Amino acid sequence: PVKIPLKVFLDLGTYAEAWDTDEEDDRAKFLMDAGLQISLLQNLVNIYIPVINSKPFRDYHQSTLGEKRFFKTISFSIDIQRLSVNRWLSHFGL
Repeated sequence: PVKIPLKVFLDLGTYAEAWDTDEEDDRAKFLMDAGLQISLLQNLVNIYIPVINSKPFRDYHQSTLGEKRFFKTISFSIDIQRLSVNRWLSHFGL
Protein backbone atom coordinates (compact mmCIF):
# COMPACT_ATOMS: atom_id res chain seq x y z
CA PRO A 1 0.00 0.00 0.00
CA VAL A 2 1.06 3.54 -0.77
CA LYS A 3 1.05 5.96 2.13
CA ILE A 4 -0.42 9.32 1.11
CA PRO A 5 1.19 12.23 3.03
CA LEU A 6 -2.06 14.22 3.20
CA LYS A 7 -3.67 15.35 6.46
CA VAL A 8 -6.29 17.85 7.58
CA PHE A 9 -5.40 20.78 9.86
CA LEU A 10 -7.46 23.21 11.94
CA ASP A 11 -6.28 26.39 13.68
CA LEU A 12 -8.73 27.91 16.14
CA GLY A 13 -8.19 30.88 18.43
CA THR A 14 -9.67 33.91 20.10
CA TYR A 15 -8.49 37.11 21.76
CA ALA A 16 -9.59 39.17 24.76
CA GLU A 17 -11.05 42.15 22.87
CA ALA A 18 -13.45 39.90 20.95
CA TRP A 19 -15.30 39.12 24.19
CA ASP A 20 -15.58 42.82 25.16
CA THR A 21 -17.89 43.66 22.24
CA ASP A 22 -21.67 43.38 22.25
CA GLU A 23 -21.57 41.02 19.27
CA GLU A 24 -24.28 38.39 19.72
CA ASP A 25 -22.83 36.02 17.14
CA ASP A 26 -20.29 33.86 19.00
CA ARG A 27 -18.66 32.92 15.68
CA ALA A 28 -17.28 36.47 15.49
CA LYS A 29 -15.37 35.82 18.72
CA PHE A 30 -13.26 33.06 17.20
CA LEU A 31 -10.64 33.07 14.44
CA MET A 32 -10.32 29.89 12.40
CA ASP A 33 -8.68 28.44 9.37
CA ALA A 34 -8.64 24.85 8.17
CA GLY A 35 -7.25 23.02 5.20
CA LEU A 36 -4.87 20.37 3.94
CA GLN A 37 -1.41 19.53 5.24
CA ILE A 38 1.13 17.77 3.06
CA SER A 39 3.97 16.14 5.01
CA LEU A 40 7.20 15.41 3.17
CA LEU A 41 10.52 13.79 4.01
CA GLN A 42 9.20 11.80 6.99
CA ASN A 43 7.31 14.84 8.37
CA LEU A 44 10.41 17.04 8.28
CA VAL A 45 8.71 19.53 5.93
CA ASN A 46 5.00 20.34 6.19
CA ILE A 47 3.06 22.44 3.69
CA TYR A 48 -0.26 23.97 4.79
CA ILE A 49 -2.91 24.85 2.22
CA PRO A 50 -5.85 26.72 3.77
CA VAL A 51 -9.27 25.90 2.35
CA ILE A 52 -11.66 27.51 4.86
CA ASN A 53 -11.10 30.79 6.75
CA SER A 54 -13.17 32.81 9.19
CA LYS A 55 -14.45 36.18 7.96
CA PRO A 56 -11.72 38.31 9.64
CA PHE A 57 -9.04 36.25 7.88
CA ARG A 58 -10.83 36.49 4.53
CA ASP A 59 -11.21 40.26 4.91
CA TYR A 60 -7.54 40.63 5.87
CA HIS A 61 -6.32 38.51 2.96
CA GLN A 62 -8.48 40.41 0.51
CA SER A 63 -7.34 43.85 1.74
CA THR A 64 -3.61 43.10 2.07
CA LEU A 65 -2.79 40.33 -0.41
CA GLY A 66 -4.78 41.56 -3.39
CA GLU A 67 -5.23 39.43 -6.50
CA LYS A 68 -4.10 35.80 -6.74
CA ARG A 69 -4.03 35.56 -2.94
CA PHE A 70 -4.58 31.78 -2.74
CA PHE A 71 -0.91 30.97 -3.34
CA LYS A 72 0.14 33.72 -0.92
CA THR A 73 -1.72 32.04 1.94
CA ILE A 74 0.11 28.72 1.63
CA SER A 75 2.68 28.28 4.39
CA PHE A 76 5.24 25.69 5.44
CA SER A 77 7.19 24.53 8.46
CA ILE A 78 10.42 22.62 8.97
CA ASP A 79 10.62 20.46 12.08
CA ILE A 80 14.32 20.72 12.94
CA GLN A 81 13.89 18.24 15.82
CA ARG A 82 13.35 15.58 13.16
CA LEU A 83 16.58 16.51 11.44
CA SER A 84 19.07 13.77 12.18
CA VAL A 85 22.16 13.47 10.01
CA ASN A 86 22.67 9.79 10.86
CA ARG A 87 19.08 8.89 9.98
CA TRP A 88 19.27 10.71 6.65
CA LEU A 89 22.57 9.13 5.77
CA SER A 90 21.23 5.68 6.54
CA HIS A 91 18.02 6.45 4.65
CA PHE A 92 20.03 7.13 1.51
CA GLY A 93 22.35 4.17 2.09
CA LEU A 94 25.41 6.22 2.99
